[in-house]
Amino acid sequence: MTTTTAPAYQRLVTHPQGSPEWHEQRTHGIGASDVAAILGLSPWQTPLGVYRTKMGVPNEIDENLAFFGHALEEPIATWIIEKRPEVGPVSPGASYRSREWPWLTAAPDRLAYDRLRPGDPLPVELKTSSAFGREKWADGVPLYYEAQVQTQLAVLGAPYGWLAVLHGGNTPELFRVERDDEFIVEHLIPKTRAFWEDHVLAKVAPEASTAMEHASLFTPDPEKTIELAPTLEEALDRRAVLLSDALAEEKEAKAKREEADAIQLAVLNYAGDAQYITIHGKPRWEIRQVKGRRSVSVADVEQKHPELYGDLVKTGNPRTVLSIMKDTK
Repeated sequence: MTTTTAPAYQRLVTHPQGSPEWHEQRTHGIGASDVAAILGLSPWQTPLGVYRTKMGVPNEIDENLAFFGHALEEPIATWIIEKRPEVGPVSPGASYRSREWPWLTAAPDRLAYDRLRPGDPLPVELKTSSAFGREKWADGVPLYYEAQVQTQLAVLGAPYGWLAVLHGGNTPELFRVERDDEFIVEHLIPKTRAFWEDHVLAKVAPEASTAMEHASLFTPDPEKTIELAPTLEEALDRRAVLLSDALAEEKEAKAKREEADAIQLAVLNYAGDAQYITIHGKPRWEIRQVKGRRSVSVADVEQKHPELYGDLVKTGNPRTVLSIMKDTK
């Protein structure tokens, strides 16, 4: 009698990226693209940002980045199919949920199939990178993308996957990502479980990661006072030392800039109306004028053109700051 083992995953309905159904589905689990933020590895998103998407608040993504990131998936996939036969057959991506860890989901951009295990999909993730960002890939897949692929491997029960990146629009690179069970068991599973249960299911927002996030969570209540914990009192003493050191460094840097400016002025006065300066007869320096930096006075716009103030003057999001109170007598 032949027995079959159920796959590690449950296949979900795949909705068009960015559609209302896609956003709704993302609220019912932690996706592979959420994990880097939850683990504190993402340069773009925070745990609070992930939490808010689970509460139904759409994540704000740059429209052009989203458009070109999605539009370039097809040529990257075509490059894999035509130039990298070691990947094997490649098919469209799909959405999955882990049976063992049901809060984890994954939606790889494409799927590949190992000839030794043709029935089980391998994740293929497709990324783009600017030409200037290529140095971030010098040591392999960056940690924030590694965490995403490791989550896909955990959900699919796959031994390895692929990540292809297109640098600067014309330089592709392919990485084979091996499953890291130590990372999955010791970091991925416990930390995403805690986030899902302690925050998403409990509807308790995680702590702010930035002063701006703190301002979005709290408004200082003048009627409320809180006693500082001893550990935080020590931390504030340390903060004062750090700020003092930073201020001293700024003063030193300012003094160096002023000295450099004075030297430049002495040379300019010496040169007069000359455009070129030579040393031993060889041209070494050029003197040229550049346009002054243009700026707008917000106060002038508000006073002289109040009808344009709302359209021209933009106010950034508030952030929370910590300041020492002046002694009161």
